[in-house]
Order: sequence, then C-alpha cells, then structure tokens
Amino acid sequence: MQSRSIKTVLALAPLLLSLGGSGCGSNTAGTGGGAGGTTATTGPLNAADFGQKYKFSATDIAGWQQDPSDPGAYVTYTGGELVQSIDGAAGIYTDKGAMVMMYQSLVGPDPQIAVVWAMEFGTEALAAAMVDWERTDKTATVSIPGYSNSVAIGYGTISGFTVYAHVKTSYFEVQLSGLGDQTSTCSECPVAAKFLDILSSKTN
Repeated sequence: MQSRSIKTVLALAPLLLSLGGSGCGSNTAGTGGGAGGTTATTGPLNAADFGQKYKFSATDIAGWQQDPSDPGAYVTYTGGELVQSIDGAAGIYTDKGAMVMMYQSLVGPDPQIAVVWAMEFGTEALAAAMVDWERTDKTATVSIPGYSNSVAIGYGTISGFTVYAHVKTSYFEVQLSGLGDQTSTCSECPVAAKFLDILSSKTN
C-alpha cells in the first residue's frame, strides 16, 4: 500500500503499496466537523463499504482521477490488516482508535498528485484527538480556507503539503505535491480545501 500520506515511514510508499489487497471492516461515520463531541458510529464496520463511501471518482474534483498507472492506487484495510502490512507506523493510528481505513492515490493537472487516507475512529472525540496529535507532532499551523483550525490543519514542506482533518467520527489525511515548496506559501491550500469539501460531503 502506498502511503505517501501517513507518516515519514509510510511516505516511502510505492514499495509498500505493492502489498495491494482489500480489507474488510468499515464505516458508519458521522457528518459535520466540530472538534470533540460524543457523536459515535452505529452498526457494524466494514472496510470495503467504508472505502467505497470515501473513494474519489473521476467527477468529484475536475481534473483529478485515481492514478491509472498504479495497480495499488486504491486499498482498504481493517486496523489489524494495516498493522500487518506496515511495520511500526500503523500503530500510531490504531492505538488511537482507527478501526478501518481507505487509501487512494490520485493524479491531477500535471504535475499534481494526491494521496488520501480516510479512517474511521468510532467517536468524534477520538477523530479530533488524532488531528490534535498530528498538529502537535508536525507543529502544523497552516489554516485551510473554509475550515476552522480545530477541524483541519495543514503542514507544508519543500516537497508538498499535508492536511489533517476530521469530520465527526472520520479522520482524513490528504497529501498534495506538484506545486513546489510549500514552506513559505500555500498554493496547495485551495486544493486541499477542495478535497476536504468532497470528503465532508461524503460523510453522513
């Protein structure tokens, strides 16, 4: 599973994504996007269903589609499957409550690319806590247009930009690259907002 978006270890993704596969175990995530709260999922979790809920289609954002050159561009996992597939880094998420996950690699207007992770945490408080952990760990401070910093926060590097967000019980990481150094500017911020808008619309 390619994991350019989940942590530095997972960022060496093309090697990991060759794991391929699909998981079983997924969603019933809530909507909206405040921090904290007691909103919780109900019903059984199924990774395949969760993945289909958040999977981006070629019509969701103009010019973006799943990477046709990558046979592992879309994968779903239960927490246990992710831990088995990735040594070390997966525990950062599963230990904090992630139950099922979706990974998708997309290509946009050349040379832009995106890696999207969606995870179900079961409660809004746990999903918000995951965002808070990333905010502290990365010293992330970049605001995303249209979103409060308690819901979404961004982190720029010389190679790209990652946004960490939650919408009720679901947690998201979107890593973008292709528009150059994001440490002193944020040309990726409007792009990140588009991705979050779609992910939010898929959360119900």
